[in-house]
Amino acid sequence: DARNVPEGSQHPALEGAQLEDGSQGGVLVRAVAPGSPAANAGLRANDVIVAANGVRLSSRDALSATWRASANRGGSTVVLQIRRGGETAIVLLR
Repeated sequence: DARNVPEGSQHPALEGAQLEDGSQGGVLVRAVAPGSPAANAGLRANDVIVAANGVRLSSRDALSATWRASANRGGSTVVLQIRRGGETAIVLLR
């Protein structure tokens, strides 16, 4: 059960991703370890996560807060909207 997820934690599917606050909002994926849960979810280096579950993101803290809110309601899937090379894509974290 994922309820009462501690503050500052992240979705397990983000393991292996180096994340930092984007210079123009969102969360920049600086690097992704090959074979990691983040790579398996479909994240790539230089992706910018702009929203999670429909909520615009301004920082890594906002991404973490969105995951915690979802997990504390019993949800385990987070829908990420990402910018990748001028295109918009959806990545599901399960």
